[in-house]
Order: sequence, then structure tokens, then C-alpha cells
Amino acid sequence: MGWIENVRTAAERGPVLTASLQREWLSGRPIVFPGVLVDAVIVGNDRYVLQIRVPEFYLNTELQEQFLALQLECSAQEVTPLLRSDKSLTDRDAVDPTLSVVAKISRVETTKVLEVEDKTETEDDVDDFGRLGGRSYQIQADTLKDWKVGFGECVHVEAYRP
Repeated sequence: MGWIENVRTAAERGPVLTASLQREWLSGRPIVFPGVLVDAVIVGNDRYVLQIRVPEFYLNTELQEQFLALQLECSAQEVTPLLRSDKSLTDRDAVDPTLSVVAKISRVETTKVLEVEDKTETEDDVDDFGRLGGRSYQIQADTLKDWKVGFGECVHVEAYRP
């Protein structure tokens, strides 16, 4: 789990570079990745591909519009019981990890993802009677974000227990 402190330190200095994650994740030994399940895809009778992300504030630092994630091939024997056990594994608003994975990472890539977010904006306005007030309206703000994704395979996966 030493990679977490190294990434936290790097994020305090500026954007986390893909090369930093390559040094941490491609070390030849498995990493422990506490995260939130984004998706699970069946890729055969006995395999799944799991997509897992780090909760935004888990590293106790702002990752400057970057997100860390893994895409891992895992055995159905380990994944199937997890998928049946708890809906909170896929909590989109989770600020703490919902599962932990021990994984061997074989490559790291950066992908740009367009994220659309609903926001409410307010502006000063004058009504028909000349009274000053505010008018609120909904907008959709889009942001291009970097996803740093490690690809590999599970050694072990389980529900997170801090």
C-alpha cells in the first residue's frame, strides 16, 4: 500500500503524472487498491472484468481533476459472492472505499473523460414590478478530466473493512 502515500505526496506538488503511477504500480509485485466498484462485466463462464475507482477524497488531497482507477480481470468465484452481498459496493457518492483489491498491474494509461454535471446558477434580476431579486436556473457544466487507469488482474478482492 506504499503507493498511496507516494501518490498523495505527488498530488500535493501538482498533477499526478502517468509515469509516477507506472513506477508505483508496475513494480513487479501486487498492489492493494481500496476503491469503489464502478462496473462489473462478465467475460466468460468464470471471469469478470471489474472497474474500480478511488473515492475522490480518499487520498486526503485534491487530485486536480484527475481520477485513479483499475480495470481488472477477476475470477467469478471471488466476484459473484460480492455482487450478491451488498449494494453499497457501487455507491457513486462514496467517500470511503467499499472494496479492496490485491492486483497485479500490467499497464497504465491516461484517458480523457468528459464529465457532465448539473449545476444551479443564480443571477440578479428585476421582476415586472421593478423589484430586485434573484433568478435561478439549471445548467449542465462539462469538464474534461484525466482518468489514470491501471490494467491487470485480481489476486484477491473483498468488501472493504478498514
